[in-house]
Amino acid sequence: MGGFDPEAPFGFRYRHSLAPRALDRPGFLEGAAGVALALHTYATGNVPATSWDSALLVS
Repeated sequence: MGGFDPEAPFGFRYRHSLAPRALDRPGFLEGAAGVALALHTYATGNVPATSWDSALLVS
């Protein structure tokens, strides 16, 4: 996985052009929690059991 960083506390760092450095964010929308949910859904090929993706209007 290209974005995974084993040194990051949550495994992924949030990068933004306006941020002076990459940030450690555990959040749903732009952090590690959202990345994990999306990757789990993709890897299993199943629809999400909790319909978390409906909050993003992607289902």
